[in-house]
Amino acid sequence: MGPEKDRETWKKVAATSREFFKKTTHPTTGLAPDYANFDGSPKSVSWGTEHVDFRYDAWRTVNNSAFDYAWFKKDAWANTYADRIQDFFVSKGRTTYGGCYKLDGTQTNNDHSPGLVAMNAVASLAATKAQAYDFVEDLWKLSAPSGQYRYYDGCLFMFGLLHVSGNFRIWGGPDPIDPTDPVDPTNTPKPTIRPLTPAAIRGDLSNDGVINMADVILLATKFNAIDGDGKYVSAYDLTDDGVINMADVVIIGKYFGKNVMVVTENPTKASAPTNTPTPTPIPSAKTTIKVMPLGDSITDGLTVPGGYRIKLWQQITSNGFKVDFVGSMSNGPSELGDKNHEGHSGWTISQIDTNINTWMDTYKPQIVLLHIGTNDMYQTPSGAPDRLGTLIDKICAKLPTGGKLYVSDIIPFPMSASNVTAYNAKIPGVVQQKASAGKPVYFVEMYKALTSNDLADGVHPNATGYNKMADVWFNAIKADLGK
Repeated sequence: MGPEKDRETWKKVAATSREFFKKTTHPTTGLAPDYANFDGSPKSVSWGTEHVDFRYDAWRTVNNSAFDYAWFKKDAWANTYADRIQDFFVSKGRTTYGGCYKLDGTQTNNDHSPGLVAMNAVASLAATKAQAYDFVEDLWKLSAPSGQYRYYDGCLFMFGLLHVSGNFRIWGGPDPIDPTDPVDPTNTPKPTIRPLTPAAIRGDLSNDGVINMADVILLATKFNAIDGDGKYVSAYDLTDDGVINMADVVIIGKYFGKNVMVVTENPTKASAPTNTPTPTPIPSAKTTIKVMPLGDSITDGLTVPGGYRIKLWQQITSNGFKVDFVGSMSNGPSELGDKNHEGHSGWTISQIDTNINTWMDTYKPQIVLLHIGTNDMYQTPSGAPDRLGTLIDKICAKLPTGGKLYVSDIIPFPMSASNVTAYNAKIPGVVQQKASAGKPVYFVEMYKALTSNDLADGVHPNATGYNKMADVWFNAIKADLGK
């Protein structure tokens, strides 16, 4: 955080660095030199003329740009840069590309290094194309680096896992506590710790029946914990060596995607929707209902690709219901059977409003799940409830007969806690006013289902938080779903 008197200086340094990336990266390939002059041109040094090329130090350039964008979103050029460099590596063979290049893209070695794979995965924090999720999957599939270059590759591998799981954070003290949050901490679900026999497949830390990214994220929260300290959890020590480290990540990687037996010990409690008229179930027995998940990066699932949609899909289908998630966006892991949605990272209420008529006309959803306003809270909080009301009007006007719009308040956002509290307090009234006018809109209380402990980065939920969101949405719409 640093002394307050220095903060303006560091803001200028950061802004200058963002502009420097534009100067030093190749306009077509996105590649940067190892070393550069202040004007961005490659710098030749006495200890190695090859440092004018894209080599090992330059791998980290896109990492720096992408996570700066994920945290602060100061310059949308980071999206262009991330897409550009991922496009380049796709052109070179996404799973086989080499590690070193001339800036024009001429390859100079054939080493497909885990360190570079990790940095290209972090680029996905700013990338906008569907291929971004392929780069993340490439990282999940890696084994812990070994051999001569294991130290450097291993460091980048670890940083990559922390970034894409939402666990690379600014540490300056304890997480702020929102004094308005009434959640009883004794009701907050905790990861289920279950005994494992020697023959059991280990790694399902989230106890959701499959070894997946949720387990990687949980493991990252205990990384480097040692037996005897307060952070250590024995069930996370998959190698039983007394420390939670990269060896345990390897175990998860070995069984990644495998289904395992679930033991239910402490089921998650979720808030039920409150206020406004009780929805009448859509009369659609044995038909498929079109559902549009609508919102910003929380709907997209920035820290856990697929977000709440993963568990929501599983709850819907395991109960015998038939749905079609609809939208122009698509992402998520293999366990998310329908990846379509309208979650747009960084978008405000107004940006959704600008596009909603087109989406509604194109996809014709019968149910819309709307969680929006988080980005308004730190950009233009004034007038957000009115903008939400206008958006509700547009959605309801496009719904088919019997269609439903479910509007939730937004989840905790500690950095803008007062703005969130004020905005959330207005939402039930906005929804009630529209419902009283005969519009098919219903309020869903989401805020109380999560606490700041359910956030991966202070904004977006971790896997536990997304699962809680899924519970709330499912309880809200299950009566509308056709078997």
